[in-house]
Amino acid sequence: VKALAKCLGDNEKLRLQMLTFCEICCRWLRTEDMWPLTCSHLCCEICLGRHLTVEAEKMLNNAKRHAIPCLFPDCATPISATTAAGFCKQ
Repeated sequence: VKALAKCLGDNEKLRLQMLTFCEICCRWLRTEDMWPLTCSHLCCEICLGRHLTVEAEKMLNNAKRHAIPCLFPDCATPISATTAAGFCKQ
């Protein structure tokens, strides 16, 4: 375990192949648990699922559809319906 930790600590490229940092929840997670958005942001599946749930609840409460904003506040690119549907099918 120590040898693996040292190898990962010394090799950022290898570390990023195995782990990716979610900037929303501030956790290192398996790269395969990350979801790429149209705007090139990456977030983990847990954060994206929570975000889509909150946005769906807003739409239901307001009885009005709206563009789903990116999880990153400064990003103007909405999450596409295709991305949201693909995530929900998984």
